[in-house]
Amino acid sequence: MKAISALPGAICIVFFSCSSEKNSDAVHLPDYEFVIVDSLQVDHLGSLALLDIHEEKELFLFSSGDDNRLFLTNQSGEIISTFEEPGDSPTAFGSKTGSGTFVGDQIVIMGRTRFAIYDLDFNFQHGFKLGYPSSGMFYLSFDHLQPAIQNGKAKLVAFTGGAQTEASSNQPEYYSEYNTFDLIDLDSGTFTPVLPFHPKSRFLSGKAFDFIAPIYQVNGNEVSFVHKRDSLLYTYNLDQPDSFTATRIPFDDFIMKEGYPMKGKIDYETPSGREGMIQSYFKVGDLNLVIYYSGIKLENMPDMTLEIDSLVKVFGKLNPEKWLVLDDAGHSSAPRATYDKFRPSRVDSEGNLWAMQNTYILDEEPDLVTYYKLKLVQK
Repeated sequence: MKAISALPGAICIVFFSCSSEKNSDAVHLPDYEFVIVDSLQVDHLGSLALLDIHEEKELFLFSSGDDNRLFLTNQSGEIISTFEEPGDSPTAFGSKTGSGTFVGDQIVIMGRTRFAIYDLDFNFQHGFKLGYPSSGMFYLSFDHLQPAIQNGKAKLVAFTGGAQTEASSNQPEYYSEYNTFDLIDLDSGTFTPVLPFHPKSRFLSGKAFDFIAPIYQVNGNEVSFVHKRDSLLYTYNLDQPDSFTATRIPFDDFIMKEGYPMKGKIDYETPSGREGMIQSYFKVGDLNLVIYYSGIKLENMPDMTLEIDSLVKVFGKLNPEKWLVLDDAGHSSAPRATYDKFRPSRVDSEGNLWAMQNTYILDEEPDLVTYYKLKLVQK
């Protein structure tokens, strides 16, 4: 029932690039559009990240972007339960909310080094620590903790910010030892690394890359994911070790960085273009929704000495956010500009997208936090 997106307050990594890829042979699907069918409004001043949806009980799990509080609301937007404990409390998960999910009638929250399990009233049940020293980035309010089924048993698929390896990302061992996810057994609190890089992955080119992060969705034993700075869609069945597939995403244009030499570091001094980046990925029924930026070639980069407001506007024109729909065979709809009114952040088990209202286009901050319920429909 889950999907990934970057939310305001989340940690996003952006850097520059100098290579590009373009697919002019894409087979186009029909055009699609978003239709608003309902909305959810919560009486809260500030930002709320929607962490998960419990469809059966019609519950919504939110984290506050201003502090470390968690909220549980009903479908009317009424807050029915709140968690607000100091990060160093023995019944807390830490000082920052990474990700959260429902597992049956329990709530699992991932902090930097600790996981905590609560009932639906945020009464502490038990907790466990990350199964290895934390490394890499810590992402706030991303969908990096999702329930899964492996061989009939309930587990969690997690991305904790990096691989289970002591090697740094400019070492060859990092890529040979890389695991994309951790499979967590909730009964024992054990972490099992799963999914190395696919043989077709650009991250096995012999170059080094920083800030490698998947955007993924789990449906039962099926895991679908992309990497933020990659042009492949990956699928994997947790019950079938030989099921790992990679399909090319037919972007209109997507500029990718070639990487930097092993045992070296990124050159930030030499002028370069802006790399393409996948912003969000959702599995909507049998379709895949990808929201992305194509990037900017070096020769088209704007004057970086412009005032910040002017520079933001120029970047918006040169590198607009776009979206496309593709099937599992890689056939795609034509890319379209994203909607200004909202930003998709979750998809539920019925294939409905839930999108946060874009408050940046409003003249003043609203008194209510609004999420729209959307349908992705063929035009």
